[in-house]
Amino acid sequence: MHLRILVVLGSLLLGGCASVQMKPQSDPPPVGQVVSPIPHPAPSPSVPPPLAKAFPLSPAATSEKVAFSVDTFFDSGQSVLRSDAKAKLDELVRKTSDVSIELIIAIGHADSVGSDAYNQKLSISRAESVKAYLVSKGIEANRIYAEGEGAAMPVADNATAKGRAMSRRVELEVVGTRSSSGEPMESRAPKGVVSVFYGTTRAKSGRNSPYAYFTSDESTTADRLTLGRVLVNVPPNRRKATIPEPDFFSVILEKVTSSSVASFLAITPISAANPMSDFSFAGPVEELTPEDFRDRLRLSAALAKGRTAVVYIHGFSNSFKDAAFRTAQVAYDLADSDFQVVPVMFSWPSDPEKLNYVGSGDRLWAAGKYFAKFLDEIAKVQDIGRIHIIAHSKGAQVLTYALDEIRVPNLLVDSGLGSPPVSRFKQIVLAAPDIRALDFEVQISPAIRSRHSVTNYVASNDAALRIAKFANSGPRAGDSGEGLCLVPGVETIDVSSVNYRPGGHSSFADSVEVLDDIRRLLKGDNAEQRGLQRVSRKNLGYWLLLPPNK
Repeated sequence: MHLRILVVLGSLLLGGCASVQMKPQSDPPPVGQVVSPIPHPAPSPSVPPPLAKAFPLSPAATSEKVAFSVDTFFDSGQSVLRSDAKAKLDELVRKTSDVSIELIIAIGHADSVGSDAYNQKLSISRAESVKAYLVSKGIEANRIYAEGEGAAMPVADNATAKGRAMSRRVELEVVGTRSSSGEPMESRAPKGVVSVFYGTTRAKSGRNSPYAYFTSDESTTADRLTLGRVLVNVPPNRRKATIPEPDFFSVILEKVTSSSVASFLAITPISAANPMSDFSFAGPVEELTPEDFRDRLRLSAALAKGRTAVVYIHGFSNSFKDAAFRTAQVAYDLADSDFQVVPVMFSWPSDPEKLNYVGSGDRLWAAGKYFAKFLDEIAKVQDIGRIHIIAHSKGAQVLTYALDEIRVPNLLVDSGLGSPPVSRFKQIVLAAPDIRALDFEVQISPAIRSRHSVTNYVASNDAALRIAKFANSGPRAGDSGEGLCLVPGVETIDVSSVNYRPGGHSSFADSVEVLDDIRRLLKGDNAEQRGLQRVSRKNLGYWLLLPPNK
């Protein structure tokens, strides 16, 4: 296999291919053997270096060659990856998270049952199946060489069932370069991969897929809060403020090509998500202990310009996937040349049967209790300079319960300068808060009394809040219509004029103008500096965010 690596790698070098960095899954200690004779190709001038928009690149570091080997196994006559095979591939991706991949060779094999032609075709299909899975994890296809050897290279006696099972495999060899500077993984993330830290009270499904790792049910463990991190691929071919995902046909095609019938027909599985145009997970869900969570978050904050973290909490009818994609999108779209944020999310089980709005309301108090605990974990991280909170829709009510749980004295911290205590969190952003207007001032009072900066983005053309108003028999705090709710200590911004999307309930994330205003808000610009228009009303007043041409 090593001779094959040298031959294939040599052909790549002659072709002038650039070294490509794998999307990271975690930052484990170095694993793998050193392979000295293999040269490292120089990057091609035509290929931009892989940078993470959400994280800056650290200074250049020394490196060492590394190689990894792994085998995956298949059922008889099948090329569909089993769950144990996927777990092995996930582990390989995790172990090579800090490796700049030069080449992956996948060689498929078959047992001796069947004709030579059949086994050759099946072995190729198995190699292509592994390649497709690795591509879905973010590895560029042109870095993976796949071929089949049929039944020509058994590793055990094909006369026994056990021996045949060992021969039904794909052998993988990975060659690359690892930085030896001790540089944190977050600084080497490929462009478009966003590392999202999470806390959740969702129950675990027992499945490895990040799309199904957490359910819509509440955890029933003694401590419901699970901490961790997940990687999200933000595709390059998309409009800002959008979250494109695979269409219905692509999802069905993936299911069909991954079936046992498709495997029998030697059809290569097709991934529904196109990494160039669709949001997708770039690796498995990673659970972290509280200590590891704080250490990883501290490293990410130290690398981000401004040492700023944004904690996002979603509203009704959002899955874990929905929340992760939204958090990554907002963090990615908030970033500019001199401003970056470390994205953190709290995901609560807000989506019972997707349409059960009342059922989600029963979970608000418990979610608030654990959100308070989650905020406390984040506040323990010393190297974060600023922590902002963005609470959307029903998530704003979860936030108010959390603030009440924390209590005002604990929302203030010593300034360290001998002056009065300062607010623990820098900016609290309420986006279309689904809170009863009559209760809003009371519920948000802990933030006001602890001198937090609170900004409420409201709109009159928010269809979801109109429905909530009808369902709850009362105006909502995020509605800027006749029941506009103005509270001393809360800066209110009406974004109706730039709330373009149908339904208009997520303008904080899907309106470029609102995103740009939030960026400037988090950077410290006041409303006048941001060019907002003042409107006087009820001796308090509010601001209008208008399109650029008005």
